[in-house]
Amino acid sequence: MGSKRVSLSNFLTRLRGKRVAPQHLLLLVSSCLQRSACDCRLTPSLDHCRACGQCPVCGLRELAAEKGIQVFMATGGRLAAQKAREKSVQAVVAVACRKELLAGLMATFPKATVALELATPHGPCKDTHVDLQDVRRAVESLLK
Repeated sequence: MGSKRVSLSNFLTRLRGKRVAPQHLLLLVSSCLQRSACDCRLTPSLDHCRACGQCPVCGLRELAAEKGIQVFMATGGRLAAQKAREKSVQAVVAVACRKELLAGLMATFPKATVALELATPHGPCKDTHVDLQDVRRAVESLLK
């Protein structure tokens, strides 16, 4: 049921056709995307990523730099919602587990939000994954 709600929300966001300048788009990602064995502290900024290529974080950081958008790694839903509610944020691409996405969609309404669900090949909250091309398409769908 939850994935249907996320899909419906994404559909409605795309239907609205909202586009924002890069500095007003937030790429909000879950901290569980970081490889659990990594010793870099990446929250809230991804600046310390060593770009080892063993998790999707370096690709997300590169995408954010390329597009000139904000990127924030959250350790939990409250922190993510707080960041998404900032006045400088007009649209959000959120990458998290289904539970966090559903809560986040409620917290960020009425801001345009595209939600992408994490793959959890190692179980919840550990070494999760997201398709970087899906993230790129979501980001580009919200940019002017």
